[in-house]
Amino acid sequence: MKKIVLCTAILIFIGSSVFAVDFSPTLLRLSAPDIIQYNFDGSGLEIPVTQSGTPGTLVFLVYTKDKADQIENVHNGYLGWHFVNNVDTCIYVSDAKLFDTGKNTVTWDGNDADGNMVPPGEYTYYMWAFDSVSKKIKATSAALQPVGNNPYGILEEKDENGLPASNPMIHRIAFNGDGVRWTLGGDPEDLLLTETSHTTLPADYSTGMRSALDPSDFNTVYMEFVEKTSKYVSYWKYTWVPNGETIVDDKWGEDLKFLSGAHKGKSTPGLVADANYLFSAVSFDYEFFPMCPFYVIDYDGTLIEEIDMTRWMSNPDEYARGGKNMNYRVQHLDMRQGKIFMGAQASCIKILLDPYAYLESGESDDFWYWINGNGDYLCDINFEEDATFPWGCAYYDGPPYMYSNYLDANLFTAVAIYDFGAVSFCLLGPDGTGIDNFSYAGDTASVKNANMFCDNGSAFDGIYCDNRTAPTSSETTEESEFGYWFIGHDSIKGIITSKPVAVDDAPTAFAVAQNSPNPFNPSTTINFTIPEAGNTSIDIFNVAGQKVDTIVNDFNEAGVHSTTWDASGFSAGVYFYTVKSGDFSKTMKMTLLK
Repeated sequence: MKKIVLCTAILIFIGSSVFAVDFSPTLLRLSAPDIIQYNFDGSGLEIPVTQSGTPGTLVFLVYTKDKADQIENVHNGYLGWHFVNNVDTCIYVSDAKLFDTGKNTVTWDGNDADGNMVPPGEYTYYMWAFDSVSKKIKATSAALQPVGNNPYGILEEKDENGLPASNPMIHRIAFNGDGVRWTLGGDPEDLLLTETSHTTLPADYSTGMRSALDPSDFNTVYMEFVEKTSKYVSYWKYTWVPNGETIVDDKWGEDLKFLSGAHKGKSTPGLVADANYLFSAVSFDYEFFPMCPFYVIDYDGTLIEEIDMTRWMSNPDEYARGGKNMNYRVQHLDMRQGKIFMGAQASCIKILLDPYAYLESGESDDFWYWINGNGDYLCDINFEEDATFPWGCAYYDGPPYMYSNYLDANLFTAVAIYDFGAVSFCLLGPDGTGIDNFSYAGDTASVKNANMFCDNGSAFDGIYCDNRTAPTSSETTEESEFGYWFIGHDSIKGIITSKPVAVDDAPTAFAVAQNSPNPFNPSTTINFTIPEAGNTSIDIFNVAGQKVDTIVNDFNEAGVHSTTWDASGFSAGVYFYTVKSGDFSKTMKMTLLK
């Protein structure tokens, strides 16, 4: 009898091992020259770009370079609604094009958006791409359900030492204060990998939209709370207890209590954080009066600065149409590189804030990095000729609804859009320029809540979104659709210059870089430089010295090149890659994790 029980246990273990599938996405990667020489003579410029991993939709943009200090308090666009301050600005945006994997070419005629020839000089170019073809891949447990009461998660790309995390973490807090965490890389169907922590809230309390973690200690959490009846907000600090009850520090932030006009007294944007401060905003929506203070809070619980953001709300002389305010309440904040994007469920004004520029200068204009008052004909419908309120806000009682906004590493912003057909998000450039509306494969008019970017060079880089394919309420959505889902994404930048490329910048020697990321799972990028044109090969060997794959065997021009090895079908372990070109050869070691 004991033998039968033992065998049964072994079979159960084997079965669970067979069916457990770790999350291991195929990444979309772009590779293009860092510096491109162009004469700006009206001839066509062809830029080689290699897209690896998956096919996808790509846009190409040209921006001014190192001109930010000459661009101060500039109003442009329709009715002067687009404001930029100390930021390089966009002069050209291409149409979106679908590129396959492999070598592709981006072309530019040297003209700006109005068809005028761009003067010689130096410019920054960007390429932004996402997988618009493949189906989403489930990345987390359904317990991290990003729709419903509180869809706004945090994707922590760095570890507690400030270094890129090899396995980033997603953290989310619900309105009732309960928290849930997931470390990317595990089997999304294994509920045991979900970590929770419960917070007992006082009666008549709910949380803000987003909590913040101490960058040096992820078990220290800061939350914004709403007293529903009084409509005051306060801020709490507590200790996260894995799968237990949180420990609240009731002495922290005792003086941080502010009146709020939060809609129905139940939601505010919450907090964002960096290594120096916590940041939050409190708004009064159109049921009250236009007012919006922004708070800079020290980690010791004291208020550093209160900044007037009434500009976020109504401005009857410049913005309002049809008796409606230009904006609804502040609902979501996202932060990268010291900049904070502020959005709302029915937000016509898109804003990127620069709190550090304000703290340094004390000038109110320096607080606003850019403001896009009508989304450049995106994220709205009231620019249409038959609009009920021409150029008015797409306010709360009508679509499109915009639940969240997230920044990638190059400060592109994806604003999730709901009830706007199959559109999943509208994309804004680093200066707020409206680019286009985009859709994930298979999306319908259903709720879209999240587009979180992972951009830290790990094996999990991409977009993490919801997968609501049903066009009705969350009650009718299959639970299998819950959780965060993966879509491939990458954005890169380089320089276009009329100056001759310096000798030091030209490739003069054979070189092979360490693959990145390393360790990796399942894809990694190999960069190499060859001094002259010729056939190049890259072979992969296992630790026994056996060749297991050839990923390049082709003619290449002299210069810098990049390729990706997708090791999805290979076992974990140490491998070697050998790059050969002409008389040159170099071998490097890499580690595949599973």
